[in-house]
Amino acid sequence: MPYPRFSLRRCRVLACSVLIVAVSLSCRDSAQGLSASTVAVTALLPQQLPEIRDEPIRIDPSAGLPPSLTENVSVDFGEATLEDFVDWLEHERGLTVLVDRDNINLEGWDLDSRYSDRITDQPTYLLLNRLKHRELGWSISDGILTITSRSILDEQISTRSYRVGDLRDMGYDLEAMVETLTQVVAPDTWEELGGSGRIVALGDVIMVLQTDENHRQIEMLLEALRTPARRILVGEPAVNQAIHEALAANVDCDFRSLPLRKVVERLRETTGVDIRINELQVGDYVKDDAFPVSLNLRNRKLGVVLDSLLVGLPFDWLVDDGVIWITEVGASEGLLKVAVYDVADLCRDQDETNALMQAIEGQASPDSWEELGGAGRINQARIGVLAIYQTQDIHDQVLGLLEAYRFALRNSKPRAAAGPDLDVMATVYYRTYAPIAEQLVEQLPTLVATGTWERDGVAEGGTVTLIPSLPESQNVAGLGSDVAGTAAPRELAQAVLIVRQKRAVHREIRELLRRIESGDIRGGTDFGEPPIPSHPHYPGAIEGMGGGMGGMGGFGGGFLQLPSSNGDEG
Repeated sequence: MPYPRFSLRRCRVLACSVLIVAVSLSCRDSAQGLSASTVAVTALLPQQLPEIRDEPIRIDPSAGLPPSLTENVSVDFGEATLEDFVDWLEHERGLTVLVDRDNINLEGWDLDSRYSDRITDQPTYLLLNRLKHRELGWSISDGILTITSRSILDEQISTRSYRVGDLRDMGYDLEAMVETLTQVVAPDTWEELGGSGRIVALGDVIMVLQTDENHRQIEMLLEALRTPARRILVGEPAVNQAIHEALAANVDCDFRSLPLRKVVERLRETTGVDIRINELQVGDYVKDDAFPVSLNLRNRKLGVVLDSLLVGLPFDWLVDDGVIWITEVGASEGLLKVAVYDVADLCRDQDETNALMQAIEGQASPDSWEELGGAGRINQARIGVLAIYQTQDIHDQVLGLLEAYRFALRNSKPRAAAGPDLDVMATVYYRTYAPIAEQLVEQLPTLVATGTWERDGVAEGGTVTLIPSLPESQNVAGLGSDVAGTAAPRELAQAVLIVRQKRAVHREIRELLRRIESGDIRGGTDFGEPPIPSHPHYPGAIEGMGGGMGGMGGFGGGFLQLPSSNGDEG
């Protein structure tokens, strides 16, 4: 087996440290490293900044599963078969198990295949999750646990409805929620990218057609949005959190020409952490006497020891389902997780949110993000709340970057915020359904900032122009009983209003469009109901309309601001 380049994690250990130091230095006086628009946050005194909660730190995947899968148990399948595992699930855990023999056979497995695994005071679902190393998977419905191939599970989709009225009351925009779900929950599985997943938002309900695994991810992500904190890892088992804490603890090691397999056993015994060689991926290469290791370290973090241990070896390590796996190079970069970050103390408005997202993409392993061909995604769930789809390594980099920025802000001299000049003319493109746009091109000057438009006889006044845009497809079939969804997609005509007006007027236009989309039934009328603030910490902030509705049209694509003709920025 050739020795490929060793894991990027070890290259990033130093890079992450440099990143945090650099951000601390650059932010100490004026936060120049992030964006001029972000500097406005320093106008707030430390005591004025919103408090960011430390809890919760994770959303456990056990939510919604039966006790037979979530109760902690101990079992060791040392030299067993897959049939032994199924028997244990039925007789010891009281589960009804259906094994899809034909499809597991296609993956090279049968009930007589060798099966080896163990858990100690941990939930049963971890054993089921680890079947993915065999290209197998599981689902549970109506009390029946099905074990089949992962490829079959990817084809089994169903519709579920999610009530999000409480999230809208918290300031989350419906379209932004839809975009967040499609951006960070298995992004490649949605219809827009050739997958089978579909999503429709109707009032306070989001209807989703997805696999069972992705439905669980969606449910956990929505829960994280309800309780934003410093960082919430979505779908992270408690045992994984314990492992990450152990990785940060200092250990001693002294290995002298000891085979890698023996080293792993020794570390497992001395640390009490479940460290294993992934036998299905690299077990054939790690013979009993293969890859002798010499390493002598004192009082170093376990994570550093593992990095040092594998330098020059064709292996990587990662944490997954309660185990530190020694596995093939690059495996950690294919294991992406969803996390929610509360950054309300760093972002008061859309400009500051955009600047922070750009800073994260530009400083936390830039080549790992979608913009540069990577798999990572970052999305604004609302102003002050970010949802990120990335590897654990890069999530740690992001958290370090945010904490360094917080430290710099709280220790910086308060400065007057320049803020945007609301009297400057700006050009904004508003994309919406064609019938709405056709009405607004005539009615907008009578609804917003009357008397400030060119048609009112004002020199250099505001203008509004209507041009057609590409239609959007809306698929309704497949979200009901017809899971196959054979109906042809319906095309919805779109148009763009090109509006040139003062920035202050654009804020009014955005609010008008929001009310046209959602109405006033959620508050904001003059009949005694309190209006919903656009941001829970900064009630005066104006939130952008966000991205599209995952194929539903709406005000798709958000607002694209372009420089005005005289050179002023939009």
